[in-house]
Parts: sequence; C-alpha cells; structure tokens
Amino acid sequence: MSGTPVLKTSDLIDKINELSERGGASDIELHRLKVEIGAIKSLDIYAYHMLMGMFYALKGDYKSSIESHEKSLAGGDALYFLNYGYALRNLDDHSKSLAVLLEGFRRDRGALETFDDVCSGMIHAADFSELEPVVEAFRLANPDAKLGQSRHYLGAVAMREALEKLELSEEHFRKAKGIVDSLLKRRGISTQWVSQSVRNFGDQQYFSLRLTSRGLSAAEVVDTNCMIADALADSDIPDWDRMVFTLATQSLGDVMDVVV
Repeated sequence: MSGTPVLKTSDLIDKINELSERGGASDIELHRLKVEIGAIKSLDIYAYHMLMGMFYALKGDYKSSIESHEKSLAGGDALYFLNYGYALRNLDDHSKSLAVLLEGFRRDRGALETFDDVCSGMIHAADFSELEPVVEAFRLANPDAKLGQSRHYLGAVAMREALEKLELSEEHFRKAKGIVDSLLKRRGISTQWVSQSVRNFGDQQYFSLRLTSRGLSAAEVVDTNCMIADALADSDIPDWDRMVFTLATQSLGDVMDVVV
C-alpha cells in the first residue's frame, strides 16, 4: 500500500466496521463515506477497491462487494486478502473465506493478528487440515511470538481436542457444519460468533456448537433450529446425533461472554 495514506485507509476501515457493528448507515452517511473512499482512488487503486468492497457489503450489495474485493487482490497486500476473507465469512462462504485468509497469511506469516484471523477462519470452516503447517510457518517467521496470545488458535486446538475426546471425525464434523451453513445461507442468516462445549446427556457425551447471529426473532431461531435438527437427521453422517448445532441470537449492542 505504498503511496496510500495508511492512516486514512485505516480510519475508513474502522468507520465502516463501526457502521456495520451499529447495524447499517443512513443514506447521508453512505454518501459521505463513498466520497471519502473516492479520494483514495488516485493514490492506490487496490486500496480503493478493497474499501469499496467493504462499502458495498455495508449497503447490502454483496455482488458488487465481491467484485470489488476480487479487484483488490491484484494489489498483493495481505490486508486485501484478509478483508476479502472477512467479507466471504459474513456471507457464510466459510470454505472460500479460509482459502483467501490462508493466501493472506502466506503474504504476512509473522503477524500475530493475521495468524489469529486464519485460525478463526479454520473454526468457522470446521477445517483444521492446514493448522500444523500454519503454526510451523508462523513460528519460523516470528520465533518470539507466543501461540497462547491467539485466542482463535486456542479455540481451534480446543475444538480439535474435543472432537478427538468424543471420537468424532473431523471430516464428519466439517460435513455437518457445511449442511448447517448451507441451510442458514438459504434462510439469509449470517453467523458472527461460534462457541463450543462438550455436554453430557445422561451417560452420553456430545459436542455442542453454538452459532450466534444478530437481530433474529425468537420464532426465527426456534424454526431454524428445528430445520437444522431435521437436516442432520436426514443426512448420512455417522454420529450426527452427537454433534448438536444450535442457532442463537443477540440484540445489536449486546456483548457475548465467550466467543471464538
């Protein structure tokens, strides 16, 4: 991003994220934001495309958001890949999101934040196949870094250990998570947080994954959870009944106690 006022780009990223956390922007705010982003265009076209990708996502124009993010990747900066990865995650395209995040990591192997983002992508994609190579590359690039400083790395390790403890296949879990993600996507529900636990029911233990979204009604949550249970019961996944996926909701402005 040489030639781009980095602080200005960072300020715009923060502003878009704040508006997204708030639940959207007014027409006046969107107009002002677009003008500010436009000022970046002559300085760095790739940063401009990245910011426009975020802008379109804020507007709810996801097709244009994807197109803009795709254009930004030609700039090669890890930040462009990471922001695109976030956008794909918000669209519940977790598999592609992880692939893009991994590409960003390859461009910035020593940054703890980038390493943490990739581990988060693995959790959302339920795919830990690249965890060991990523950890090794991160350690080589940043020998002084402490893995325990990455909460998403700790979350990924805890998830794998829980599955292993219950003798549940990672492949089967990934397939089950994919079924749930597809169902949520069809219903237009995006999940922002994931939390896990091992629970007991009588003498049976099962793996519980809580998926949290914003602003859903109680009826939507109940209806969707019934559909999730039916979809898994109709699948051919062994031990599907020992993997419990639960959709939850929170009001805008609420804070989760535990998130991964």
